[in-house]
Amino acid sequence: MKTSGAGYFTIPAMPAAGTACAKDAAANTWGSWVELIASTSAALYIYGVCVWNVTNTNNYVAVDIGTGAGGAESSIGYASLPGTDPGADSGLQGFTYLFPAHIPVATSTRIACRTAGSSTAADAIQVTLLCINQSNLVAL
Repeated sequence: MKTSGAGYFTIPAMPAAGTACAKDAAANTWGSWVELIASTSAALYIYGVCVWNVTNTNNYVAVDIGTGAGGAESSIGYASLPGTDPGADSGLQGFTYLFPAHIPVATSTRIACRTAGSSTAADAIQVTLLCINQSNLVAL
């Protein structure tokens, strides 16, 4: 497959700093689900996750991606990202492609995420998803 049309895009739309998804104050504990988009305008694939602007001491952050109504989310994908430097206020920044290579999401679907990490603070993890509309992938 190759890209066609508009190609890749992000949720939220760049150059926004991402959506703040606070992790739980306890280490290695999921925070609450946070909506990234209320309803997709087309069927899409999620290819990757980016996190940044985190001024804390997380050595790693995990991102759980889910779909469904608020309070009834179902996990559809997961990513774990290492910190760039475990020092105080170092800022965690990273990008990872998802495995399997893409997560399909239907039209008119709510997407949310929740985060966890190594620190013992309710840090605001900025999350951005790399996506492409399913119609923008064509055969070679």
